[in-house]
Amino acid sequence: MKVIYVFAILGIIYSSTIAPTKVFDIYYNVEYSLSQDLQSQFTYYPFKLPVKPGDKMDIEIKIPNFANHDFYLEVYEYNFEPTNDQVYKRINGVSKGKIAPTSYYYEGQSTVFYNTFKVSETALPGSYFLIYVTIPNYSYTYLYLRINLSKYKYSNIKDINFLTNYTIDTSIFGDRKIPYKYQIYLRLPFMSEDQMQIQLTTHEAYEKDSAFEVDVCQYDTRPVESQVYYIGRDINCKNNLKNTSPYATKYYYDFQTERNVQYLSIRIINYISDLNYLFIYIYTEKGMHGVILALLIIAPIIIVGAIIVFILRRLRTSGKKEFSQLDAPTSNIGL
Repeated sequence: MKVIYVFAILGIIYSSTIAPTKVFDIYYNVEYSLSQDLQSQFTYYPFKLPVKPGDKMDIEIKIPNFANHDFYLEVYEYNFEPTNDQVYKRINGVSKGKIAPTSYYYEGQSTVFYNTFKVSETALPGSYFLIYVTIPNYSYTYLYLRINLSKYKYSNIKDINFLTNYTIDTSIFGDRKIPYKYQIYLRLPFMSEDQMQIQLTTHEAYEKDSAFEVDVCQYDTRPVESQVYYIGRDINCKNNLKNTSPYATKYYYDFQTERNVQYLSIRIINYISDLNYLFIYIYTEKGMHGVILALLIIAPIIIVGAIIVFILRRLRTSGKKEFSQLDAPTSNIGL
């Protein structure tokens, strides 16, 4: 019986340290928790990431401040999507090395360790990075992985509303300029069968027809990150909208939403090499009509309320004066 217990314990230890039987598909600018999303049980994890030629990225590991960071990364580049067998055996790919991240920055109560990688310029469309994260032991459950391209080429997906102001934060870029060919991703709910307009504003005048590329996709439900970043052929998209603005520093892109569609994703590609300011505003005809109608309903209520408050204050003031006169002492002069 004791022998059976020993083998059982050894089996548990072995199953906790061997390679996982799953390859995790990931996307850039999304944070993955080994403890929650991936149900961490192993000492290393293979992640598969679709990449494009020349893409630059920071592979980041986030842990609580002052925690043990005895982990390392291995990166392989493939000119095709590798099979699980190729992933497990690490074959037919080009190794970009085994690295223990040393560069870091602080993010709230966590430390983010990172290394910067670049996809080969000669990589083929449909290329992949295989990223292996090796950790000291299987109980290392407070580790997070993120492939951060927000400083280089692809923004985080920004959830916004129409008829609201949004300015690109340029402080994340080294020279405070939005990089050439930088792609900005937006996601928002909208109304079907609506006339909409994407409005961009810059500080300086640029070429009106080639300064930006603007693409819009429509969805029945709220799209997840992979749908926004990797647009499929079955998605209803309008690509490379035309600028209709008559102004030098403003760019207007008009489009019509379709029936029974509830969400939009917008991609804005910058083709200006020295762009240091970009203001974004999403105009909607139905939304504006709703705002005007609300104002027409609310404004009279506000005006009437203000008049009532004014009258009550006047009555209260006059009442205080009358009360103070009644209580004033009488003079005894002449008695």
